Amino acid sequence: MKIETDSNGDFILDAEAIASRFGISPDAMRHHLKRGAVVSVVEKGTGLDDGKSRLSVRLGNRTWRAVVGPDLRILDEEQLWASKKHVRSRC
Repeated sequence: MKIETDSNGDFILDAEAIASRFGISPDAMRHHLKRGAVVSVVEKGTGLDDGKSRLSVRLGNRTWRAVVGPDLRILDEEQLWASKKHVRSRC
């Protein structure tokens, strides 16, 4: 996956590449993006991790997370699945 940054230093990820990480089509990913169902977070490394960033992209109960080096190469990535929450109902 190619990762770029814009003039503000914000990360730019390819929708097709992210869609493949979630096992969905690029059109489905664009649909989720348009309706605001995709949440992303960037965490900047400090100390020993200075220069690295951790990118997290969440869609539903799935999260793709990658550690990116200063040269924008992915150093590590993982796919996380949240467990279902138990919901209590009142009768």
